Amino acid sequence: MSDIFISYAREDAARVRDLALEFERLGWAVWYDRNIGTSAEFDLEIERELDSASCVVVVWSRSSVKSRWVRAEAGAADDQGKLIPVTFEPDVLPPLRFRQLNVARLSSTSLQHPTEQALSLLAEISSATGKPPRGLESHVAGRKRAGGRSGARTVTAGKWRLTAKYLWTKANYEFE
Repeated sequence: MSDIFISYAREDAARVRDLALEFERLGWAVWYDRNIGTSAEFDLEIERELDSASCVVVVWSRSSVKSRWVRAEAGAADDQGKLIPVTFEPDVLPPLRFRQLNVARLSSTSLQHPTEQALSLLAEISSATGKPPRGLESHVAGRKRAGGRSGARTVTAGKWRLTAKYLWTKANYEFE
């Protein structure tokens, strides 16, 4: 079982590899599709790894917002309450379902001297995994997990609830 599952588009593979190495340096076990064996059924392995990971870091980019795989993985992570969105592209807008979550906007894959955004990301991962980042424990201590859920649900017939979150405010609406 991994601490972190990383969802990304192929075009972002180099940056994701560097980010995964940083997470591993900080003491977390990381899984992303580079670990899939030659004869493995990749969809079953991806599903198994996503379901068993403590959190899912989704890297939003111009390429990943168009990827059906990334959207599906982000949706599954959101449904399980373990979605942690990240981007390296300041002007990228996540798909509509995921816009309710604050996205960690990183300027670099290096977490040696983390920015405030990177510290928030590390605190989220630490809270989700129960493991502080090695060497940065004091920087993330006391920070609380924001939640990891956008509140989005698949709409079906019948009674349903809409939860909207903005900063520290949460509103629930019930419809029949």
